[in-house]
Amino acid sequence: MPASKKVLIVDDDAISRLIAKRICEFSAYPLSIETSENGHQAMQLLMDSINKKNDLPDLILLDIDMPVMDGWSFMSEFIRLPRESTKEISIYMVSSSCDDRDKMRAVSFPSIKDYYAKPLTAPAVNGMLDALF
Repeated sequence: MPASKKVLIVDDDAISRLIAKRICEFSAYPLSIETSENGHQAMQLLMDSINKKNDLPDLILLDIDMPVMDGWSFMSEFIRLPRESTKEISIYMVSSSCDDRDKMRAVSFPSIKDYYAKPLTAPAVNGMLDALF
């Protein structure tokens, strides 16, 4: 069995967080799952992990439209983090937006692996996890 991986779900919508968490929990992979309601909270989790030398998430599912700090602002902060700390994190943008400009903007960030429309599906999440493991 492969080693456990950490997943961080960043979404202001409680139902979207729950769906993503449940799909991850029912996957065949060993996962530790954390959730965050906005980009600011998620960034604080990352900074705390870096400062305490804790394991960072291996996978982040990131919504775009959130209060306090949206997904784009999170990514602007994320790319400023020490590269040696974040180089192994796979980020997938997850949004209800069907705007092609959002999709193109998402994949312009090297850390963002792909863009998925909500609601997330088990095959989509399993594909992300297959790539991770």
